[in-house]
Amino acid sequence: MLFSSWNHKNQRAGREDALYESARMHMAELEAGREQHLAALYPMVLSRDRELANLAAGAVHAYMISLDAPKIIRLDRQFRQYTSMEWTTDWTKISPERIRDRVSSRDVWLSVLRLGTLHPNGYFRERCMDALAEDEASFPYLTLRLNDWVKQVRDRAYAILSNRLDGVRTDTAVEMLPFFSRTKREDVMRGSRCRRLRRSWERKFCSISMKSLWTESGIIRLPQSGFYTGFC
Repeated sequence: MLFSSWNHKNQRAGREDALYESARMHMAELEAGREQHLAALYPMVLSRDRELANLAAGAVHAYMISLDAPKIIRLDRQFRQYTSMEWTTDWTKISPERIRDRVSSRDVWLSVLRLGTLHPNGYFRERCMDALAEDEASFPYLTLRLNDWVKQVRDRAYAILSNRLDGVRTDTAVEMLPFFSRTKREDVMRGSRCRRLRRSWERKFCSISMKSLWTESGIIRLPQSGFYTGFC
């Protein structure tokens, strides 16, 4: 009986070591720019081992904060294709609160949810959007969901943004610019209410004093992309 208990603990320790080794391998690949390894790290944020969950979530956070607008838009197209994440986890049952329980830092949690808005599972995307509804820094990600391939998710994105757009800060409006520009080029974004939302944002952006866009070094503060022409 004693040997059986020791053997079970030894096997569990071996599995845990393998998980940490796998996590570090995927982290190294991600740091090398191989974005597809996000799909392997992301489910690890749900681990019952909080140290492992925070290790994986920290890697996701570090990658997400390094992205500019064009890279986020590209990630939106790519991350949805990693359906392998659904092979072992029923994401329809995963809540943002469950992730928050495992991740110690709020900023890291927000990054995990922002990536979650790009997730292949629509129920999970919608829950992430709801959790981010009061976080202005996440509005660019919510803007992308106006083009979501699932109507319920598009509707939810519209409901969140339409109630908050008039009050957004100047820097948030500027950061949203390339994402709204992206919606102009998509077939999904053709409904009249979405056009009204886009025009509302355009009025907000065009009303911004150009003086407020200049930095102390004399450089205009616009997103680093080619998407911002043709609004005003």
